[in-house]
Amino acid sequence: MARGSIALLFAILLACTSVFRSSLKRSLRIGAFLEYGIRPLRFLQSGHPGDYVLWLTLGMMVFGAASMLLLRQ
Repeated sequence: MARGSIALLFAILLACTSVFRSSLKRSLRIGAFLEYGIRPLRFLQSGHPGDYVLWLTLGMMVFGAASMLLLRQ
C-alpha cells in the first residue's frame, strides 16, 4: 500500500512539473536534465494528430522489440 502511494505521489509530481514547466525554475523541474535530448523531438512534433499516431506507433514498436529481445527463451 505504501509503495503504491509513493509511486502515485511521484507520478503526480512529475505530471505537475511537466504541465507547469514554463512557470517553474529549471532547478525545480524533475526531468530538467532530459530536456537537452528532447529538443530535437520537440522540433519534429508539430501538433498535427498524425504526429501523435506516429509517435505512438514508434513507441509501441520499440517496446515490442525490447520485450521480444528481453523475454525470449
